[in-house]
Amino acid sequence: MVIGILKEPPGENRVSLLAESLSGLIDARTEVRAEPRCGFQAFSDDVRYTEAGASVVPRKDILASADVVLSIHPPSEEDIAGARAGAVWLGVYDPLTRPGVIGQMAARGLTVFSM
Repeated sequence: MVIGILKEPPGENRVSLLAESLSGLIDARTEVRAEPRCGFQAFSDDVRYTEAGASVVPRKDILASADVVLSIHPPSEEDIAGARAGAVWLGVYDPLTRPGVIGQMAARGLTVFSM
């Protein structure tokens, strides 16, 4: 299984999964791919992700290959178009006020869990 961690848009200081939280996933032989600088605003730089066992790869590669995608903010139309059909997305997507985004994700064949 491949889990992808996306970088959030400017102004967001959170990250969906900190590097220090990866050990259980890595121990379970899960491949974790983090977008460059995804944790920078949360004081978790790329070196920490690499040391924890993640690969740091471009966003488009994460979108195209991840079985599970973690993010806080909803994806852009470009992200949805580049996402692997059948992937599971976890985030805070606010489906009641953004039904269009959720509809686009469903049309792409993505399974979405919004917290």
